[in-house]
Order: sequence, then structure tokens, then C-alpha cells
Amino acid sequence: MNGFFRHIILFLAILIILAIGIDIWISSHLRKSKSYSAGEYAVWNDIFADRIHHDILIYGSSRAWVHFSPYIIDSVTKLSTYNMGLDGQSFEVQYLRHVKIFKRHIPKIVIFSLDVFSLERDTDIYNVEQFLPYMPDYDIWKYTHRNKGFTMFDYWLPAIRYAGRRKEISLAISQIDSAQTKLYRNKGYKPIDAYWSKQVEENLQKKKERYVVIDSTLKMLFERCVAECIAKQVRVYFVYSPEHILGQKHIVNRDSILTIYSQIAKKYNVRFYDFSSEAMCLSTKYFYNASHLNSVGSELFSKKLADSLALTF
Repeated sequence: MNGFFRHIILFLAILIILAIGIDIWISSHLRKSKSYSAGEYAVWNDIFADRIHHDILIYGSSRAWVHFSPYIIDSVTKLSTYNMGLDGQSFEVQYLRHVKIFKRHIPKIVIFSLDVFSLERDTDIYNVEQFLPYMPDYDIWKYTHRNKGFTMFDYWLPAIRYAGRRKEISLAISQIDSAQTKLYRNKGYKPIDAYWSKQVEENLQKKKERYVVIDSTLKMLFERCVAECIAKQVRVYFVYSPEHILGQKHIVNRDSILTIYSQIAKKYNVRFYDFSSEAMCLSTKYFYNASHLNSVGSELFSKKLADSLALTF
């Protein structure tokens, strides 16, 4: 009987070692992808490898990573800048990046790129594939487990989360030699060379007005993040980047959401730059949809913002 149990233990030990080896191999090669998962791997790699020691960090959603050019802000302010924007994520996942960064580096400035959806609770984790190569990790579990996307086994057992993920496994294999592939995002930034189309116009006409439900826990987490930055003597700025006027009209409670941000800004004595009333918000020339600037609009906005920031130094 003892021999039987020894064989079981030996079998399980071999299975665990094999699973760990497979996990490490897939994860290490998947992380090499420079474009998959909206280019998020490049940013996560910089975070986990402790390569982000920049003076200015930009927090936010997709409106952050396509709107704020670190290169233009660098050139005007003479301060190194990194764009931490996350595609399609609520503030909880944005806060995950904040936690990871502040364990390694305290910047001089944090710019919060605001939008109407960041304080709304998601049910699913958008772009869940971005977390696969970095697990198990306590912080990832802490700030994503409330949403659908992973099971507890996925979070903590080796290789389990890759079961059935043929696309990611195939990508990991193909990334063995990826030296010639260009980065999708540079310093977290991706200018979008796209323009307003008739399809965008038609979609807006069909789009129904929406009431955004603010999650109280996310609101508190946002305020906590601001307080943590200030406690570390980090200069904080709130920025609502340009949004086309047609997009603004679709959010019924947009004004009340901006009031929440204004109240927090006032409480912590934070400068709040609202660019949603700029003349460029009336022109389709600078947008590829109602919420997002194209590369032309991004460069124009980044220069306006950088000039404003430079006046406060």
C-alpha cells in the first residue's frame, strides 16, 4: 500500500513539474508578442521587468493610449513620459498597473486620463488574454477576480489557464523568432491612422442614449489612487481629452460624472483640464470615432496639453 501511495505522489510530482515547465515555456514565448492583445504585452513586460522609471505616467483607458503622445509631451516638458493606458478597462484594472508601478518606481507626475466609463463596473474582463503570461500573480488575482474571465484554478495552478487556448499556444510557438516584428505600441502609445467615415456617422445615428452606472467601490478606489499619489508627493493632473460632440450627447448623465471628477479634484487640489469643449470637438477631422482621436487629433491635443503642463512647472 505504501508503494502505491509513493507511486501516486511520484506521478503527481512529475505532472506538476511538467505543468510548470509547459507554463513557463508558453508564457515566456507569448510575452514576446509585440502586437497581440492590443499591444498590452509590451507594457506589461516593461512593468514586470522594472523598465519604467519615467517622470510622467499617464493612467487611463483606450482614450489614454491613443490620445497622449509621450514623445510630444517629452519634447515640450523635458520630462520622460510613459503612457499606461489600458484598452477597454475599468479603473480597477487601471489601478492594478498603478500598484505594480509604485512598488518599483515613484514618478514625479501622474496624469489621469478621464472618461465616462472608467468608474463603471465590468462583468467580464475585456482583453483577458493580456494577463495569461504573468500569472500566477497575487495583484492580478486581487484586481480581476471579481469579474468573469478566470477560474480560481486558472489563477493559481500551472498551465491550466492555457487549456483550450489554441490561438495563444500557436502564437507562443510562432514568437520563438520575433525580432523583426515591430512594436504595436511605443512607450504605451499607439497613434491611430484612421478617419471618420460614413459608417461611423450611421452607427452614431442608430446608437441609443446611455446612462452610465457609477460603481461606488470604483469611485472610492479612484479617489484612493489619487490620495496615494499625493501622499508620495506626486503631482497629479486630471485631463478629459477631446471627445466629439456627437459622442458626448449619447451619455445621459455625462455632466454628473464630470462633477464627480471635479469634486475629487477640488478635494485634493488637483488641476483639472477639460478639453471636451475645445473647437476640435466639433470637427470630424480629428477623430476616427466619437470617443477617440486619430493620429492628427492626438498630436494636436498632446501639444496643447504639454504646453499647458509646462506652464505649471
